[in-house]
Amino acid sequence: MPIIIRSSYEPNPFYLQNRHLETLLPSLMARKEGVKYDRERLELADGDFLDLDWLRNGHRRLIVLSAGMEGDSYRHYMKRTAGYFFTRGWDVLAWNYRSCSGELNRLPKLYSYADTDDFRVVIDHSIKSGAYAEVALIGFSMGGCLVTKYLGEQLPPNPRVVASVAFSVSCNLKDSMKETERSLLYNYYFINKIKSKLQSKAAFHPAIKNIPIAKINTFDDYLRHYTIPFHSFKDAADFYVQSSCEQFIASIKVPSLMVNALNDPILGNQCYPYKSAEHNTNFYLETPSTGGHLGFSLVNSKNSWMEIRAYEFITSQMP
Repeated sequence: MPIIIRSSYEPNPFYLQNRHLETLLPSLMARKEGVKYDRERLELADGDFLDLDWLRNGHRRLIVLSAGMEGDSYRHYMKRTAGYFFTRGWDVLAWNYRSCSGELNRLPKLYSYADTDDFRVVIDHSIKSGAYAEVALIGFSMGGCLVTKYLGEQLPPNPRVVASVAFSVSCNLKDSMKETERSLLYNYYFINKIKSKLQSKAAFHPAIKNIPIAKINTFDDYLRHYTIPFHSFKDAADFYVQSSCEQFIASIKVPSLMVNALNDPILGNQCYPYKSAEHNTNFYLETPSTGGHLGFSLVNSKNSWMEIRAYEFITSQMP
């Protein structure tokens, strides 16, 4: 019954305990210098590509970082975590989803919460390229969904994956999207980034040009006009069933920690999988009272609690 009752994350000063400030201020105020990646372009079997950003120094252990929706390897939480692990003896791979590396991907389809195929290719490729003995996974928001799903799918994970940590995870994606759409700010941020990307892709793909992009104002609009037809889902219900990661927790056999703050403005009530944690001794659930969505700031520190907690958990699982 690995539910962590008492989180090690201490509430922020009063001026940061508003859940929206906890979510937004780290992104606005974060310093991103100090991490310089080496980029590798990975060609895929379907004719597309993924851009992989590396920090390498010949270490035997590798951390693979997965960003949130519309995030990339240069997001503050990605670079911060990359630097933290690299200076402590790990190689790091921060991979970018299709069209999230600064260059549009070649094919009409982008990425989705349900699709772990690219993730599997990235992990297997990275292990072979560095002959890593031990690999750990860290996922943020959507990246946390992918990590959780990957570890619990019927096709088992790579045997060299030894631990994982996931932060701010939309375990029930439909519930989470309803919560997101209640906020004009978060809905506007995600939808407009997506619309801008589709408008750019429309110049190269006639099929996308026929999408009524201007009418996409909610996530369900995005599903109906783009995700379902271009990613071969039957309908919205099929998308949500395949994308929600809680159903995969029961099958996870690798020590895994999920951290969801109780005041996360993007997570709905069904995104706290207590029952799943009660029935899987490999799955740990930590629910701090505060932290926002990918916030978890620390006063007078260049780091957040996220990378510190991830390092603590992952190293505790090492032989």
